[in-house]
Amino acid sequence: MGNLIIDFNIKVIKTKNSYSLSHNIIQLHNNDIAYCIYKNSIAIIDSFTLEIKYSLQELNSAVTCIVEMDNSTIISGSEDSLIIIWKIKEKQYIPYFYITGHKESVSNIRVISNNRFISSSDNTIKIWKGIEPYVLIKTIKIECDYVYYYNDNFYDYLLTASKANSKLIIWSMNSYQQLTTF
Repeated sequence: MGNLIIDFNIKVIKTKNSYSLSHNIIQLHNNDIAYCIYKNSIAIIDSFTLEIKYSLQELNSAVTCIVEMDNSTIISGSEDSLIIIWKIKEKQYIPYFYITGHKESVSNIRVISNNRFISSSDNTIKIWKGIEPYVLIKTIKIECDYVYYYNDNFYDYLLTASKANSKLIIWSMNSYQQLTTF
């Protein structure tokens, strides 16, 4: 199958239930699609049949972001400030590890190198490391609406953007220092 284009104005076809699509859609390593749906769950869709394979429903509040860490791990953030690490067990994702640390809704999660990932919320970016337990290694206080990770094979960068102050800031993920602001 080539590139899959999803029209955000329609509902997913070939499903028994009517789900609203959110902006949190990712393609998994096996070409399946994971997306957050309004009923506090994450649906995994088979990219060939467009049928829902299964739904991850161990959530107390709405999912705000989702990312694949590796071939067997998904990380989700939610409105109740909880981060959940999901692992594949018997061909299904199960909640594996719960992380708390934010005070408000988790707005972004990005995977970075060396078993690290970042999460943002409540005017902070938190950098987590490990496999389990996951350990908070750094908190950066910054107002940001969007976080992007970039690696150029030599350096790791974090880009943050804020609607409120119209700033783009580039950070070094090696030193955790701010490099420049636009």
